[in-house]
Amino acid sequence: MSATNAISFTGSLTVYNPTSMAAAVARSVTDLEFNQTGDMYVQGTMSIATSATVIPLGGVTNPHWAFFMNHDDTNYLTIRNGASGADLIQLFPGECAFVPLAVAAVPYGIANTAACELEFMIFMR
Repeated sequence: MSATNAISFTGSLTVYNPTSMAAAVARSVTDLEFNQTGDMYVQGTMSIATSATVIPLGGVTNPHWAFFMNHDDTNYLTIRNGASGADLIQLFPGECAFVPLAVAAVPYGIANTAACELEFMIFMR
């Protein structure tokens, strides 16, 4: 990876349900590289309450690539844009997501039934 292509992404998704599918379907990407215009990022683990909880951006002024993982064993949580924004991502127990955020995004989390532990990483574009 070159110095200007600081963000690299590799991922795959395969689904096979024999009761409704004749064969598995899959998509994958490898070594996608993206320029990062800044060097700021924030990462951490935090408790997400059953009320809207801001996910801190720290010094990240133009968020873009983000990773979210719900470490709760029982409850799901959602990620939304703003405290009262529409839910954008729903993470059931143990699920994770890699997503590109809109530059003006202000991510909030909200747990469904009880507080959930959220791991996050957010990178500047």
